[in-house]
Amino acid sequence: MPESERRYARKQDLALELEERSRARGLRYAWVGFDAAYGADQKLCNRLEDAGETYVGDVTVSQRVWTVRPAFSFPKPGMGRPRKKPVLDPACEGMRRRVGELEDERFESECEMLVYREGAKGKLRCRAWKLKVWTWGGDDQASRERVLIVSEDMDGERKLSLGNCIEVEDTSRLVYMQRQRFWIEHAFGQAKGELGIGQYQVRKWQGWHHHMALVCMACLFSLKEQLLAESELPLLSVRDIVELLEHYLPRKGRTEQEVFEAMRQRHKRRQKDIDRHRLRQPPS
Repeated sequence: MPESERRYARKQDLALELEERSRARGLRYAWVGFDAAYGADQKLCNRLEDAGETYVGDVTVSQRVWTVRPAFSFPKPGMGRPRKKPVLDPACEGMRRRVGELEDERFESECEMLVYREGAKGKLRCRAWKLKVWTWGGDDQASRERVLIVSEDMDGERKLSLGNCIEVEDTSRLVYMQRQRFWIEHAFGQAKGELGIGQYQVRKWQGWHHHMALVCMACLFSLKEQLLAESELPLLSVRDIVELLEHYLPRKGRTEQEVFEAMRQRHKRRQKDIDRHRLRQPPS
């Protein structure tokens, strides 16, 4: 990585930069979704909300929320400098709960069975439950109203999320928003399995970016082809497109001499690389 590009940044800071850059470039989307590594960072979530974003972020069972809006007050003045920021009312501490505790206490009795999306093999169902809660970052002077979303697959695996989409009353819509990150993982799976996103053999910064840019273009091309052929071939996959291209794209046949010459050039570059690394080694 070039020294000019090296700087310390948390993953959460990089995520905010991506969001800001996307908006500045004209990209439009309904909400932002992320996993628990980001959902646990309330400062990140608050900054997204302050920027006008709707978000749904996964959380772990240890995430703490309030079941009532927390109250704040200024302590009575005494010795020393008076406080500039209010503090949490001690009476509200009892209302601060782990989302795992709330889930254990109320999910079974208050959940509902619903359909949240049409899948390739039929309707996708789950048990789901939502609850209005509040979060507080510790340094803010006001709490934030959130919705806790808990959904359980048919195999019993549960997913917990917090979002600022408090105006959405339909539980099936909330679960739909919670689970749309599936398509991100699906796209990465196709890029790895069919389009070679992990098959780069480069050591330099520019070469890596060139490879990733080409894979992104291949992903976009594949998606457009699937949309164009949707009415006639609704099951067209990325693998199908790759096989069709391998068959139909013209390829220049190479003579035996050209094959040996290409091999000789590869060996020459490989030996040059080996010699360069040997020269860098300290003398024994």
